Amino acid sequence: MYDIYNRFALRTFEALHFDFGSVVVDDRYPEEDEIRQVILEAMEDAGIKGNRLSEENRKQIDNYFNQFLPRGTKKRVFENMEGDIIPIDTSRMDRSGIRVSELERDRTAFLSEDYENEIGEANQFILDYINELRKRPDDGPQLSLFKPEDFVERRDEIIRTFVKGDTKPPYVVNTSKLKSPQNIVMVSHSPEKEFVFQLIDNSDYLDSWIKSPDKNFYSITYEYWKGGKDRVRRSFNPVFFIKMDLAEYISGIESDGTPGHLGKLKKLQDDGIESLIKVVEIKSDEEQDEATPAKEEYAKDHFERVNKKLSTVNLADIDSQYRGDARQHYTFDLLTPHQFSRWIADLKGGKL
Repeated sequence: MYDIYNRFALRTFEALHFDFGSVVVDDRYPEEDEIRQVILEAMEDAGIKGNRLSEENRKQIDNYFNQFLPRGTKKRVFENMEGDIIPIDTSRMDRSGIRVSELERDRTAFLSEDYENEIGEANQFILDYINELRKRPDDGPQLSLFKPEDFVERRDEIIRTFVKGDTKPPYVVNTSKLKSPQNIVMVSHSPEKEFVFQLIDNSDYLDSWIKSPDKNFYSITYEYWKGGKDRVRRSFNPVFFIKMDLAEYISGIESDGTPGHLGKLKKLQDDGIESLIKVVEIKSDEEQDEATPAKEEYAKDHFERVNKKLSTVNLADIDSQYRGDARQHYTFDLLTPHQFSRWIADLKGGKL
């Protein structure tokens, strides 16, 4: 009763008149005993004995009294407020981990051929365990229920399974082809894995890349209308950040690139840009999430604003350790697997 009384007492009404049926209140707020009388009469009419109510009945009472409260006229409006450019150091990314059993299902890990010098004792212990668990005995052929990855079979000169004769990840990649500073790259589902295969296969065009963690790294806020009526505000972390040295990239595609695309790249170079950062979010072909278009729209707008800020920032205002990387230009793509081949074709042709 006290909570309901407070709801009336703390609101501003245009007129104080409340008709609760047998109880009518004018020129003042209803008192607690009047609210109690309305509830007791409703319980009597419903044949409810005693003085205790179920959770469902309590909600019905709340809804009944709420109809007498004034409707709110104010709505929260979120606005993007541009601030300073803040460097984010990839070496400070949160560490992530997976269970060994997840490598038997939908998770994938990539190591470089130099993994023994990169991964540390704890991870080496896990790899030894995986090797012991999966290695084939020498007493004849064994039944395999996992189909080998086509890319791994086809490009065995640059990528192989960690366990000889096995079909499952982890995968070990030629060091010159796995251009990531992360000592182990872990991806969570098949579309991400397929995209990493593309990055490995087309590494000549890339300087370096990282697989971003799912949270606490580079977050972009977006909004959308859920079901067309409820405004939802969320954040997501794009999956991949891919860095390309602009001068080397232009040189590498000079003979194959489209003249119009090359012209735009050279214009960026004339404007002082030294690196391209391609940011990529991955979705499966089957995902029909109503939030996806909003993610793409807000992310593209975000990086347009980043590019604008970077084009006008005074290098003296950037910490000296990050100053050499400030001449960057960002693009954003939200891709599904059927779009990967088009994205790679654009990469080879110089299309931003």
